[in-house]
Amino acid sequence: MSGTLTALGAPGTFGSAQHLEAVERFFSATKKHGKIPGIGGDRNVARQAEFIRKGARFITTNSEIAFIIAEGSRVTGELRKAIEG
Repeated sequence: MSGTLTALGAPGTFGSAQHLEAVERFFSATKKHGKIPGIGGDRNVARQAEFIRKGARFITTNSEIAFIIAEGSRVTGELRKAIEG
């Protein structure tokens, strides 16, 4: 979907009216043609859940490096709390 937003001249505008209208058109087209929809780029959990409720059967939620950084940050935070106590 980020490529679509770029093509629309609005890169990175996830959650905007233009983005959500494009998503609606996408879901309508996949349903009309009997295709299995998937969507990516938007990291907002509430919107991802809504996309799943609308029929998305696969989503990209983040990049591998972002997941690695998030887990590393979580573990580091736990360690810092453990040594402070």
